[in-house]
Amino acid sequence: MAPPDARKNFVQTLREVAEKHGLDFSSFSHDWILQLRDKATGQQCSVFGYTFDSNPAAAVEICKEKAATSLVLNGSGVANVPHHVFLSPSNPFTAKYVSKNGIWEPVQEVVKKYGFPVVVKPLKGTGGLDVMKATCWREVEAAVQHIFSREYGLAVCPYKHVVDEYRCICVGTEVQLTYRKVRSSVLGDGERSVGALLAERLQNAKPEGQRSLDRSLRRGKMQHCSGSTTWGMVPLSI
Repeated sequence: MAPPDARKNFVQTLREVAEKHGLDFSSFSHDWILQLRDKATGQQCSVFGYTFDSNPAAAVEICKEKAATSLVLNGSGVANVPHHVFLSPSNPFTAKYVSKNGIWEPVQEVVKKYGFPVVVKPLKGTGGLDVMKATCWREVEAAVQHIFSREYGLAVCPYKHVVDEYRCICVGTEVQLTYRKVRSSVLGDGERSVGALLAERLQNAKPEGQRSLDRSLRRGKMQHCSGSTTWGMVPLSI
C-alpha cells in the first residue's frame, strides 16, 4: 500500500480533475472509495483504492496475478517474462489440484530450464513482498517453504537484470502516459553509517526532496537490500 502522503496526493489530484471538468466528486470510507460523476450525462467512474472501473472485472483479476498475466500475454504473442505456477499441496483449497507426485520435481525442471538465479514469488502481491532471488537449491527450497506458509500458490520465473522499469497508462488502445520508476536511495561508502549518509543527503537536497526524505525518515520505512550497500526508500508517490 502506498504511504499516506501518496494517497492524499492521489485523492487531491482526482478532486482537481473533477473540479476542472465540472464533475461531482464523492468520497467514502476515509477516501478509499471515490466517485466522479458527470451531471449532464449521468456517467460515473468509481475508484476503489487505486483500481478504476475502466477495465472488466476479469481483466482486473488477471492483472493481479503475475502468472495469469504472463499466460494471457503469451497467448496474444506479447513478449513477457514466463511464469510457472505451483500450487500448495498443504492448502486444503489447492491440494486436490496438485499431482500425487508432488511439485518438487516440476519445480526442479523449471529451475534447470532457466538456470540460476531464478525468482520465486507469490502469485499475487505488489511492492516486492516475498519476492525472492534464489541462487542455489537451498534458497529455492527455502523460498518455496516460506511462500507456501503464507500463500496458496507461487510462481517461478527466470531472473532478469532490470536496469529501468517503465509503466504505461493506456486508455483504450492509446498510451496516454509513460513513466519510469525511480526509488530514492543512498549509496554506502564503506565508512559512514546509513544515518550519516541520509543526513548529508538531506543537507544537500532541494526543499521538496528534503521534505520527501523527512517524511520517509519519520515513517521509518527504509528497506535494506540484502548483500548490498544500497538502502532503498519506500516510494513516496504512486
